[in-house]
Amino acid sequence: MESGGRRAEKKAETRAALLEAALELFERDGFAGTTVDAIAERAGVSRATYFNYYETKEGVLIAYYRGVLEGELNRLEEAVARDTPARRFFEEQFEMGLRTAHREGERFRVLFREVFSNRRVLEANQELAARVTTIYFAAIQGAVTRGELRSDLDVAGAVGVLGAVWSSTLVERLYTPLDLDTLIQRMRAKVDIVFRGIVGSG
Repeated sequence: MESGGRRAEKKAETRAALLEAALELFERDGFAGTTVDAIAERAGVSRATYFNYYETKEGVLIAYYRGVLEGELNRLEEAVARDTPARRFFEEQFEMGLRTAHREGERFRVLFREVFSNRRVLEANQELAARVTTIYFAAIQGAVTRGELRSDLDVAGAVGVLGAVWSSTLVERLYTPLDLDTLIQRMRAKVDIVFRGIVGSG
């Protein structure tokens, strides 16, 4: 008889196998062109087993998204807690995001196409985006309190502008042929423009 530990290990292995099978098929055939049956077959399990782990086809894509972002969000929260200077915080965060998108390649393209067109994935993205906004707000508010940024700064407005910098940078990474080093340079130039406007006395 299997021990509880071994059963848990097998469940984790099956979940991971389904996730990897799905991502490989999404890369090859696109999200719309991939079926749950195909994912299950590639992972070597039944369709019923798939639904023991993921409620929908979108569920496996959302699990991938959460897995990619969770560690990075934890690092961002730790950086805020350490009072990392705001400009360095955003430059490092955006560079980390670019490197992640570069590493993940076509999988990230599949994900973000669905983020903007699939209701279930969009809802999951909104939850994660709310956490990102909270982190950004804490980073900017902390910098104002420390005197790094203007005392009269519209913190929410600054967070919105920096979010737009990241969004535009990510779109460039996903949909242009620019190399990673060039994208990092362009991102730093955009961050420089923002911080020229929000540093100083108010």
